[in-house]
Amino acid sequence: QLNTSRWSFVDPVGDCTLQMTGTQAVISVPAGVAHDIWSDGANAPRLMQSANNVDFEIDAKFESVMNLQYQTVGVYVEGDADYALRFDFHSDNSGLWVFSAHLTSSGAFTIFNVPITGQAPLWMRVRRQQDQWTLFYSHDGLAWTEGGSFSFPMVVTAIGPFVGNSAAQGGSPPAFTGII
Repeated sequence: QLNTSRWSFVDPVGDCTLQMTGTQAVISVPAGVAHDIWSDGANAPRLMQSANNVDFEIDAKFESVMNLQYQTVGVYVEGDADYALRFDFHSDNSGLWVFSAHLTSSGAFTIFNVPITGQAPLWMRVRRQQDQWTLFYSHDGLAWTEGGSFSFPMVVTAIGPFVGNSAAQGGSPPAFTGII
């Protein structure tokens, strides 16, 4: 059962499902429609909770296997209407990547996109210390590797995990089920 006093399920496209198993949140996106967080908006389904504008560290474990292009799981950090950050793992058909981007009223901008080895389960840690953001990843939840770090000033209002899919130009987004 989703604790609705703390978490909200956000489904911008209106065609995704959320299932709570007792130990996991399972979000499914259908094929043929992009569910992405990019310059055209935050269109990926996600579980969000209000967050104070303070330093924090959040860990998430993703148990879904990503093997088709642009299947994505990650953490979305909302600011005001003009600022947001995304941190994710995604597949490009040949392997996995750790990725981050900032979104502003003028567009979406890649911060880093780094290939990684391995497959699910994957742990992600997002750390904020003032304006400094760092993404770490792990294959066991014990040993952590820094995926990237950057400075980005913003007022944080909400945070939570997301699941997405998209496609290369002219392609069709694959169905995907993200297990969090």
